[in-house]
Amino acid sequence: MKKGKVVLTDLRIKEVIIIDGDDFGQKKVEQIRHIMPRRVEIYRRSEGTNGESVWTLHESWNTSRDDIPLVTLYTKKTGFMRGTPPLLNLGLLNIKHWQSQSEQDNILHVARVPLLVAYGLDRNEELTVGASTATIFEDRTKKWPRIC
Repeated sequence: MKKGKVVLTDLRIKEVIIIDGDDFGQKKVEQIRHIMPRRVEIYRRSEGTNGESVWTLHESWNTSRDDIPLVTLYTKKTGFMRGTPPLLNLGLLNIKHWQSQSEQDNILHVARVPLLVAYGLDRNEELTVGASTATIFEDRTKKWPRIC
């Protein structure tokens, strides 16, 4: 609290930045920007000696600000620095639509691929039935049953 008012005293922002790599390449690096009154620190994720992730201090500097320069916009405030997302229902509906469309695309992919038919093969020959395989009929007059 500062002068009887609740204030933000610490802010950490996780970011992914793109830095130049070897020659013509670029690579993504995760970093955390730690903002405090009068100070900023940047930590970057790197690989430790045993292959585990390690956060190391990459850069730090002092500032002249006694506060953290962050403007918060609430749509429905539920507490200090907390709020309800205004478009949560739309986001959930978007996920539902995407999942349904994905299932529909998969069903159409399977339904559009016909089964191949092979005539005159020996009974001892093995065939796998699937979208890119054949079904054996000994008699040419027999056909796959129609589904109406």
